[in-house]
Amino acid sequence: MTGDKLKRLSRALRRELIQRRLPHGLVSPAYLWPSADERVQIHRALWWKHGDRWPRPLWLAAECWLWLRWVCWHAVPACRRILRRQASIVEREEGISCRIQGLRILKLAFFWCIPPRESYRYRLYRVPNAALDYVYEAETFAYHVWRSELLGLKADSLRRLQDKLRLADELAEIGIPVVATFAMAREYCEAPWLEMLVKKHGRVFCKANSGNQGRGAFLAWGTPDGIAGQTFSGASLPDAVAVEVAWRQLLAEDSALIQPYLENHPDLAPLAYNKETITVRFISQWDADPDKGLSICRCLSATLEVPAGRTANGDTFYAILPIHPETGAFMPPELSLIAEQAVRDAVFSVQYAAQVISLLPNWNRLTELSCRAHAGLPDIRAIAWDWVLTPSGPVLLEGNFGWRTATAQARQGGLIFSLMNGRMPQPILAGIRF
Repeated sequence: MTGDKLKRLSRALRRELIQRRLPHGLVSPAYLWPSADERVQIHRALWWKHGDRWPRPLWLAAECWLWLRWVCWHAVPACRRILRRQASIVEREEGISCRIQGLRILKLAFFWCIPPRESYRYRLYRVPNAALDYVYEAETFAYHVWRSELLGLKADSLRRLQDKLRLADELAEIGIPVVATFAMAREYCEAPWLEMLVKKHGRVFCKANSGNQGRGAFLAWGTPDGIAGQTFSGASLPDAVAVEVAWRQLLAEDSALIQPYLENHPDLAPLAYNKETITVRFISQWDADPDKGLSICRCLSATLEVPAGRTANGDTFYAILPIHPETGAFMPPELSLIAEQAVRDAVFSVQYAAQVISLLPNWNRLTELSCRAHAGLPDIRAIAWDWVLTPSGPVLLEGNFGWRTATAQARQGGLIFSLMNGRMPQPILAGIRF
């Protein structure tokens, strides 16, 4: 084994066995005996799927280690932290005593390895028996793979979707408006090269070619003293030295794309904090019916993600406004009690301002473009498309396979429950047939 392979293996083991706090999915003693509950069977299948790339004995040993660490070391402190922050608020607003909340989330944390933060996100302290209705962060990727395998998921489709530059080129050929790419850096080159691009194009956005969730991404712009910027999370990059560090960290993850900073549609621009870019997340779901010879693209969930301000530590927080899939109308947000009061106030302020607009601009056009883009990847069940509504119309930033399920589930209910009942979470789009 070469030195590079040993280093990668060492990093992977450190990440999985030391830095990680939770097993890969829900882990419970209930898996050791047969269960008639279909939800248990689904979660067990999702947990088992995570080990497909590992030798099974090694993976099982690692999972036992992670389970023991969680139960013996991390579960109780995690419960204490969230109870200190949220229990009194829930007791005051919902009438459930702190003691009952604590007992319920502690039981879920011990018996199912459900993080207390997610118990509060889905308000499981009210209905703990609904815990298995949801897909949790630790099992999200396995859920997406499992659902797509029923459509004959191909490795090449995943590679195409994860390669942002390749996907953009393919979609541009069929008339999908995609964000331009000024340059691509496959290996480290010094920031003055980036500074030249800033001088030529103004504000530029730098992101990984195959990453997701904005990891390592940052915005850069020119100043009288050179160059400055801001990370995707909102942290300031005050000078060229800070930008250089961010640039190195980004290229350590993957090849980097340098793209233009997109302006918001004039109807939406007043909603954004500090003129930052507003995105629309449109999650399309592909349903094939071989018996009828039809394929239908549906809108599983759609949200407007508005930069609404800064937290106390300087990170950007977002007002997430659900969008009705048929009309494009804004809907009341589902705001977790976990959010700080300042965040909650800002979210409702954005919602109030959005009432002036009422409907999202270019909604029908955006829906049609998302389904056309998904039609080229019919073996992937659901794709999250990130759009920016510019003054000239929708522009696609990227598509994501392993999209987080939290927002859709908080608004529309658990995806496991919807799957078992043979329906999609409501509301749904009537569908575009291909």
